Parts: sequence; structure tokens; C-alpha cells
Amino acid sequence: ETRLDDLAGAADSHAAALALAPERLEPRRRLLRVFLQQGRFTDGAALLVESGTAPAARDAVLLPLYESVALERGEIRAAAGALAAAVDAATALEPSIRRDLYGRAAGWFIDHAQDTEGAERALERALTADPRHVPNLLRRVELQRRKPDRRLVDTLIQLAAEQLDNLDHL
Repeated sequence: ETRLDDLAGAADSHAAALALAPERLEPRRRLLRVFLQQGRFTDGAALLVESGTAPAARDAVLLPLYESVALERGEIRAAAGALAAAVDAATALEPSIRRDLYGRAAGWFIDHAQDTEGAERALERALTADPRHVPNLLRRVELQRRKPDRRLVDTLIQLAAEQLDNLDHL
């Protein structure tokens, strides 16, 4: 793809290689990189949530690549939104994977895009997948403390119920 300057052709080639060996990481990584170089975050995110993607490879290799290229391109908000939308569409994902991917998107919205509304939406989805997940509850509390209202109180009550022996966050 770097020598030919034909990213569309490279995408087709890597997609064909992936179809031949869907369990292999390298064709998936290369196809993801080409999608991201083309600004095709929706396609890249769909590749991340495909059933053939090993969770360990997704977490250790593919998501960091997705994030780093999105940051390089200055399109992290679009990438985070595409990831959340891909998780929405991938109804067969296990709840824990849904939770973690939505949590990752929320982190990108917060840390890189300063988009609290996008982060709130992603955290809401993450907590729908796993309402008792303490790290996501803590993130939500952090966001809601910026504009305290009844929702903050509700989240703190929910968090206290999950951590009866640790009330420091209150």
C-alpha cells in the first residue's frame, strides 16, 4: 500500500487475505490500517467488532492502532463515534465486550475530544450492557460532577451499592 499508492487496491487485497485466513491477526491489522488511512472509520470499527476478531488481539493491537491513527489524523471524535455505532450494530457481541468497547469509546471522547456529551452517551450504553461495572460508574460520576444534578445522586447511589466497603467516591 505504501509503494503502490493505491489504498483501495490494498484494501481489496488485504480483505481477500483476511477472507482466506480470518483467524490471523496480520491481514486484519493491515486491512484496518488501510481503512484508517482512507478515513474509513466506520469500516475499521466494523472490522474491530467482527466475530472473527480475537478479543486479545483487538485489545492489545487493533484498538491501539485504531486510536493512534485517528489521533494522527485529528479525527478521534469520528473514530469514537464510529466505534460506538459499530458496537450498536454488532448485536451478537457478549455484554462484557460491548461494555469494554463502549467504555473505550467514552474514554476517547473524554480524553482526546473533550466531548462530554459523546462520553455520556457511550457510558450510558456501556452501563446498559453491564450496569454494575464500577470503572464505568466512576467515569460517569466524574463526568456528572461537572454539572451536578439528580443523575449524579442516582449514579452515586448505584456506585455505593456496588462498593459497600468503599464510600470514598461519595
